[in-house]
Amino acid sequence: MFKKLTETVNNREYALYLNGQILDFRVKRLKSFKDNYRMLIAGLPSLTDDKGFFIYNEPNFSSLGLSENLDLIWVDRDGKIIHIEDSFPRNKISDAITNTKFIYVFKEGTIEKQSLILNDLLTHAFLRKN
Repeated sequence: MFKKLTETVNNREYALYLNGQILDFRVKRLKSFKDNYRMLIAGLPSLTDDKGFFIYNEPNFSSLGLSENLDLIWVDRDGKIIHIEDSFPRNKISDAITNTKFIYVFKEGTIEKQSLILNDLLTHAFLRKN
């Protein structure tokens, strides 16, 4: 399973920032959500409390075939949270949210734990390893 995930996810880790403050949280980018969706649903490991994914330039999300509910956050090009789906159910397709630059995908409960709300600024930056 992990091999399929590594084919889908860029190996770079990014730090997550909330309103300019770094969180103890890491995200990885899905290389191509549409092209690699089948590999994703076959290989998505259980997400942890400090790891997630982001999808670039996709207005909606499909949880068809996933085995767990997820927390989803849509962010515009300025980093502002424009839509939140807390505990997004399995086997559902979200509405398309206009002006989306990123969709962040987290383990269920992350939105509440991190106190994420609409209009917060949520961004990420590449972590350089020394």
